[in-house]
Amino acid sequence: MLLTITSTTTPATDLGYLLAKNPARLHSFDLAFGKAHVFYPEATAERCTAALLLEVDPVGLVRGRRGPAGEGGALEQYVNDRPYVASSFLSVAIARVLGSALGGRSKDRPELAQQAIPLEARVTMLPCRGGEDFLRRLFEPLGYEVTAVQHALDETNPAWGASRYFTVRLRATKRLVDLLTHLYVLVPVLDDDKHYWVGDDEVEKLLRHGAGWLETHPEREAIAHRYLAHQKSLARAALDRLSELRTTLLKAALPGLERYVEGGDLRRPTEHRLAFRELGLAIGLHAAASMREAAEDDRGHSRDSPEARGLLEKLGGYDSLRGQIVAFWLEPGHRRNRTWTEHRDIDEVMLATALAPEGFLALGP
Repeated sequence: MLLTITSTTTPATDLGYLLAKNPARLHSFDLAFGKAHVFYPEATAERCTAALLLEVDPVGLVRGRRGPAGEGGALEQYVNDRPYVASSFLSVAIARVLGSALGGRSKDRPELAQQAIPLEARVTMLPCRGGEDFLRRLFEPLGYEVTAVQHALDETNPAWGASRYFTVRLRATKRLVDLLTHLYVLVPVLDDDKHYWVGDDEVEKLLRHGAGWLETHPEREAIAHRYLAHQKSLARAALDRLSELRTTLLKAALPGLERYVEGGDLRRPTEHRLAFRELGLAIGLHAAASMREAAEDDRGHSRDSPEARGLLEKLGGYDSLRGQIVAFWLEPGHRRNRTWTEHRDIDEVMLATALAPEGFLALGP
């Protein structure tokens, strides 16, 4: 199985610092189920691609086991798709081989590790149980441009139809840690299988790697159930804790918003206002509206707890502020003020985001 990650941020070879792998070398690692190799098919200042190649030994996986799961077991243990497709093996390899990048750390480029940069990931032979629609429902809400090519079950026998395997390309401007985290969690979710025992520690792992995005993801229930091997008690525990976190965030946001509005900051003269701060509020209010919509199921029923639903409704009472803030900063005269010009770069980015938030806050299905 093969995963490639491409950066075009100049100098693109800084990708090697982010991954802690020298582009001029081949890096090989022994894993419990085979070998992993990291190499760079291209490495120029304009474009750099890192490849993670995983070699899974299917015989080694079952050698030495006893009972029905051992060498006397079903032929399926030896003849299967595991060596050739992206699965939980890939997630383990990411954690073991690219651990510092998965943790958001870079010894030589710490600032770059926390910076969103244009990235492209390509995963070959990704099993998608649920098809392309489910694939898109997982990645598009996270802001990815998704391209998926479905492979035939047998290219020599077209009548057999399509397989569940896709080659997938994901494009987005993100931190590398976010891209790796999303792949780490969602690849086994798409495969709907785990090669190891799933216990309580997997709940902690899911919550740790899902922090900051899973609690608002419209498919969080499906993600939890699949990631936790359909063990209802574990999935329920994870979802309850996600709901608690979501409610905690909303409870913290509402009083701050109320105090800000009551303080009259939005009625002050331009020279006493900061555009990037106000536009950030406008973007956040759009996100809250998207959360309300994403929380509804196909029948219009909310998936949120009554408390979270009530908090989202209260936040909805401030929706009109979004238009007021954007309209104020669209006025050319206000953008000639020094409070705008002194922060022009960030102000322009925030205004563009506030005008087209769907491209950055795609929380809905």
